[in-house]
Amino acid sequence: MTTPIVEDLVEEDPALLARLRAVDEALRDQREDRQRADALRAMIATLVEDYGSW
Repeated sequence: MTTPIVEDLVEEDPALLARLRAVDEALRDQREDRQRADALRAMIATLVEDYGSW
């Protein structure tokens, strides 16, 4: 998690949610390193759940 992502979340940047959803979709299709991809997808799901109701 980088500082710009956290700042965009705090500032309620709707474009960030679109980017997170795109990353989630790409990770869903990734075949290598499934454990890491699934962990990242879980983190994204939490962020979208916590901040996605703008």
